Parts: sequence; structure tokens; C-alpha cells
Amino acid sequence: MAAVKLRVRHALAALLLLRTAAFAADPKYGPAGAPIAVPLSQDHGYLSDPAHPAPDYWRLSSFYVPQANEYSCSVAAVAMALNALLNSGRLRGDLDKNITHGELLKKVKSDWKGPVSPAGAAGRHGVTLAQLESFLKAGLRAYDAAGFFVEKHEAAGDTDQELQVLRATLSKNEEVVPLVVESP
Repeated sequence: MAAVKLRVRHALAALLLLRTAAFAADPKYGPAGAPIAVPLSQDHGYLSDPAHPAPDYWRLSSFYVPQANEYSCSVAAVAMALNALLNSGRLRGDLDKNITHGELLKKVKSDWKGPVSPAGAAGRHGVTLAQLESFLKAGLRAYDAAGFFVEKHEAAGDTDQELQVLRATLSKNEEVVPLVVESP
């Protein structure tokens, strides 16, 4: 019996090593051995460096909403942005719950559920940038966030000039004065 348990343990260990090797062969953040990015859980030095203040990241990070599945990043992103916007602007009370994935999909009346479900919609998973813009605007309406707007930046190509335009857009966004709502 002890020999069988030992063989099972060895087999499980071998499978684990094979699975780990498979992940190493197909890295998520760039070429094997030379990633272009690392998960924040492994290294957040860039965001902690005073030379890279990243105010938008810090404003959003405490409102993180996880994806419900591998296709629902748009729902998680919109829920996180709405939570940050509504809470930082004091448009919600202290007892109001943060917006969740499920609640957002129920409240925004649209065809959003299909493309972010495991089954997909019309043979596709996920949403386009135009759909994301539309769903974010619908989310603002659904949560009575009047006075806010959505501005989409869509790169026309993969050039240094496009990268400069994107960086300028992001920098301009971080210069926006935060919303302050005074108490009556």
C-alpha cells in the first residue's frame, strides 16, 4: 500500500512539473526569459517609484473587481471604474455596496451578457472597443452618474507616434482635477 501511495505522489509531482513547464513555454507577459511585464503581485516597484506616480492606478486599485471568467474583463473594468467614480465623488453613501459583476450586467440593459459568457455570442467572446465605450456609457446612465463622459482613444497603428499620442492622452487624463462634492 505504501508503494502505491508513493507512486501516486510521484505521478502527481511529475504532472505538476509538466504543467509548470508548459506554462513556462508559453509565457503570458512576453518571450520566455525576457518578459516585457510582470504581474504586480511579483513586482510593484515601478508604481512605488516617485518618478512614476501613476495617480489613476492608485485611484482605481482599491476598487478592483475580479473577472468572473476569462471573457469578462470589460465587465470587471467598468465595475471598477464606476465604483471609483461614484465613491470618490461621494455620489454614494458609506453604506452603499460596491458594484459587482453580476449586478452590473443586470442593471445595464444591453446585449453585454452574451459576449462575456463562457458560451459567447455569435461565435465570439469578449467585446470590441466600441462596445466597451457603449457599455461604459450605459453604466454611467444606469447608476445616475450624470455629468461624466467617456472619451475613447483608438490607436490607428503600432507606431511610435501612436504610442506618444496614447501617452499624452493618459497624461492629460491624470491632470484632470478630481471631483469634489461639498456637503450641504
